[in-house]
Amino acid sequence: LPSSGQVYTWSQEDGTVLIPDSVMLAGNPGISDDGTKVAAALKVNGVVQWGIFENGAWTIVPPAPGTVPCTSGPEGPTWGSLFGFSGDGSTLGGFSYTQGCANAGIQPSTWTAAGGWQILPKDPAFPTRVARVNSFSYDGSVITGRQDTNGSVGVYWKDGQEHYLGSPTGLPFFGNGLYVTRDGSTVLGGGFTDDLATPGRAYRYYTTTNTWDVVSDNPAGSTGFATTSSRVWPAVWLANSFWGPMHDLLDLLG
Repeated sequence: LPSSGQVYTWSQEDGTVLIPDSVMLAGNPGISDDGTKVAAALKVNGVVQWGIFENGAWTIVPPAPGTVPCTSGPEGPTWGSLFGFSGDGSTLGGFSYTQGCANAGIQPSTWTAAGGWQILPKDPAFPTRVARVNSFSYDGSVITGRQDTNGSVGVYWKDGQEHYLGSPTGLPFFGNGLYVTRDGSTVLGGGFTDDLATPGRAYRYYTTTNTWDVVSDNPAGSTGFATTSSRVWPAVWLANSFWGPMHDLLDLLG
């Protein structure tokens, strides 16, 4: 396998394929459902930017208007971090730095070739706290991520509006919105139910009804989800930070 710090794909037909010039930094690379596009970070003139690799060539995403790169990270100057890529290959998301490395300027952001950048709203009660995009529905219309209040709280954005998963202050709530189903109806994540001393519950949150249910319970650690474009599993993050699939959720998701 390639060394750490590089992005690669794997398929049964082609095996391991290194994405040239890519860098694996904070955040996550992504791949479209049909496997033809890879979203990843790369360095352009010494600054980390987002890009889409397709047909052997990069499309470089320009920095969002008004961004000021953070220069204190180990990777050098960066305009922001990429975390999500929609299944149709149209929409990238993560966060952008608008005040250098200051938390107050870390803004949840998306980009499309058709519409350019969109800086998503934060809760006006917490304008100086971090917020970011984690993932998208297939067409990019429903976005999930996190909004820091007095801790990390799961959120989703739809039609340009931010919505909490549960409550920003009460219980139960998601600690993070990690993934969303293709149709945008269900957000997956992990958090708490009864009290802040009881982590480790994995949830499904239904955006159409603003209701939720518990999928799995892991008192020994934190529970979240692992996913591909077509299959989703709950995963347990144990004390040694090992992620492992527990069981297939396809039947549960319908």
